[in-house]
Amino acid sequence: QMRPYLVKQLLGPDRTTSYYNAQPRELRQPVSGQVADDLRDMMVSVVKNGTGRSADIEGYTVGGKTGTAQSAPDRPDHGWFIGFALDKNGNAVSAVCVELEQAGSGGSAEAARIGGKIMQAAIADAGGR
Repeated sequence: QMRPYLVKQLLGPDRTTSYYNAQPRELRQPVSGQVADDLRDMMVSVVKNGTGRSADIEGYTVGGKTGTAQSAPDRPDHGWFIGFALDKNGNAVSAVCVELEQAGSGGSAEAARIGGKIMQAAIADAGGR
């Protein structure tokens, strides 16, 4: 678990000039390495075999979780997806969270599809990581 901060890096319009860099600091280990590995494997399974299939990116290990959240009795549910992509060496290359307000039925699958596209764009633009 990392110490929270609001800004990691502020880039200029050219996306290469850095104006600010935060120094990440670890607060504590909230779960064991085994639990973290199990959670990662379950999230990868969601993308390989479950509701997050549309977030898959060829050549990368992608994990994620889809879900819905009630909006109001007379409104459609919200749909969401949270996920990550790892390169072939297991290094994190992208993470994303997509929430679609009042998306209704199928909203979480659409959030996964959008999340996959966002991660693909981040991977394609290596300077933007």
